[in-house]
Amino acid sequence: MSSREVVIDRAMKADAVFAGQVISALTRPQLGEVAPIVSFCLGSYFSLFVYEGYARLPEVAPQLCAPLSALAQSVTARSRHSLKFFEDTHRGIEGQIAYFDDEIFPAHKSEFLGNTWLPFARRWETDLGLYRYAGRLVSTTHSATFGLGLDPQTMFDENAGPELVRIMTEYGQYFGALGATMDSTASSFLDDVDASQFGELGDDVRSERYYQRIFNGVTTPSINALMTVFQVSMNFVDGLVPSSLEYSLFKIRFLTVYQVLRSLEMLRAERSSDLSAESLVAIAGIVDTAEAQLIIDSSAKPFRNTLMHYGPDNRIDLSTVNEDNLIGSLVPLCYGGIAATDFAAKLDACIAQTAAGLNAWAQS
Repeated sequence: MSSREVVIDRAMKADAVFAGQVISALTRPQLGEVAPIVSFCLGSYFSLFVYEGYARLPEVAPQLCAPLSALAQSVTARSRHSLKFFEDTHRGIEGQIAYFDDEIFPAHKSEFLGNTWLPFARRWETDLGLYRYAGRLVSTTHSATFGLGLDPQTMFDENAGPELVRIMTEYGQYFGALGATMDSTASSFLDDVDASQFGELGDDVRSERYYQRIFNGVTTPSINALMTVFQVSMNFVDGLVPSSLEYSLFKIRFLTVYQVLRSLEMLRAERSSDLSAESLVAIAGIVDTAEAQLIIDSSAKPFRNTLMHYGPDNRIDLSTVNEDNLIGSLVPLCYGGIAATDFAAKLDACIAQTAAGLNAWAQS
């Protein structure tokens, strides 16, 4: 293998093994009740692994190029692109807003509202589920729909469950081919997750009312819904995914905060007229910190590209990359010589600041 192929191969296998460890952990009885919530939080990352991995298989393992089913391809693509938030070139800000307005909101309202025959009881009907860990919002039914890549128009059909199982089976086959195994005793970051800290299931609200009272207020419910996606994503990586230089954990934490910060910059630049003065101050408090600006500095884009796409950015000198220590060797190459441990400390601070800033903005 060439140096490029070795780097790709090591990264793909690291993510596959990580996925196997997580999936194994979710089979344990103590996580049984909360496994769906954790799956909501991790679904888009697993889709990223599969989508980008399939794009690289012809380079490093052409013998594994058994195609995904058409349904799995569609869901995987939508789910993977959801991680880019406003940088999704297929939708951008306008398209993401339209996706909530035209698809996610109507599908949930149609399924969950208007089901009682007592007119006076309809005020208590709900169409948005909220899921918390240690008191912080880590997922909602809307954010799960967005992140998992499900079709809002068909996700409540009778055959949706079996279809999702088939897709997950295809994911499992891909991960298994790259070295993942099922072992309920294998260690994973979920070993340190306290299932008792998840809020009671059934913390449901009426989405229209909920989105009117958070973030930017009554005038922008769709923007508020998207900010909630950012909020739950940041609370997940801040509260459940530990700080680590291990490839997959670092990748999940870095890409999440990177895409949230870039998307907030885009929102401020393109839709400032829709934002209140208080919202603009909140965004500035998140995006304009020294740590945030370091993470999203344009000169470091090769690092983001390499983690997102597996294939090393062509601006990276592969002769100095240690395939046995990808993060440790890539960070100083892409961030002006900063040691990986020092950069990780700045990343940790940025993640904590971003999560705290979004939580405070949501309640302002």
